Amino acid sequence: MRTRAAAWRRRARMLLLTSAVLSGAASLSAALFVSITLYQVYFDRTNLPDLGPFTRFEFPTIGHVYDANGQPLIELAREYRVITQYSDIPPVVRDAILATEDKRFFSHSGVDYLSIPRVILVL
Repeated sequence: MRTRAAAWRRRARMLLLTSAVLSGAASLSAALFVSITLYQVYFDRTNLPDLGPFTRFEFPTIGHVYDANGQPLIELAREYRVITQYSDIPPVVRDAILATEDKRFFSHSGVDYLSIPRVILVL
């Protein structure tokens, strides 16, 4: 009887020790993941494009070729962009874009923390 009870206690201690080590490792890895993610979101600025032209709204322009009478013959560009004011976009288009892209766009400050677990699960 004593050997069975001692063996059971030894197994119970080993199980508790193993679960404590595993939960500690899981907590440490979760803390490490969160700290790396926060560092990359808020502080890591490597490999980012130059934001100067974007903040000054210097988008690639469209080149125009005119004939002798001053009439445009052709427009040449890599990208055809038209700068539009937010108020000029119809509300139904704004709502459609927000519904597909980011439903909580106006309620967070740039990073939607509630979407991070969803993004991680997709990877």
